[in-house]
Amino acid sequence: LDGKPLAAFSGMERARTLAFLPQSVNPAFALTVFEVVCLGRYPHIGAFGAPRAHDLEIARRCMQDTEIESLHAREFMDLSGGERQRVLLASILAQEPDILLLDEPTSALDIHHQIEIFALLKRLSSEGYGIAVVTHDLNLAARFCDRLLLLSAKHGTLAEGAPDAVLTEAILTEAYSSSVRVTPHPFTGTPFIWAETPKGRP
Repeated sequence: LDGKPLAAFSGMERARTLAFLPQSVNPAFALTVFEVVCLGRYPHIGAFGAPRAHDLEIARRCMQDTEIESLHAREFMDLSGGERQRVLLASILAQEPDILLLDEPTSALDIHHQIEIFALLKRLSSEGYGIAVVTHDLNLAARFCDRLLLLSAKHGTLAEGAPDAVLTEAILTEAYSSSVRVTPHPFTGTPFIWAETPKGRP
């Protein structure tokens, strides 16, 4: 990272630079939304430190950025899937990292919340965060991502570049060993991907 091997970073140094959001998080204890967001300050206050006024202010700002202020006193596990994802995103933003790594952040969400989360990530990207997202949803990637890396179990890195260059019928048909069609989205103009019905099936 910036020319320095990751192994050379201490755990705390890595946590101040890189933030990771896995597919799902289930806290071992009952926590409020504000407590979950404050956990993101761990790299700055340590295991036994208490949040200072500065840390609490950062947590509140991150809640404003992700539009979850109204949820601050709610139990995290009582929230909807979309609300939880925004809370967890606020928590990793509270780390004040330079880079956000997210693994399938919308895999369990309905279409409204999928768009909501990706639109938020796009805004954060425009504000200077480096963001890398793993997703199987090609249409979300086409609409919101600036650069794509298409991975294949058979070929490794199959293609890399702008969405228009990566999401082509030829490349996707090779990647999925199935006939894939790509047309411009009628409203966004970005690639819109759909798979043909296999021959002999209704």
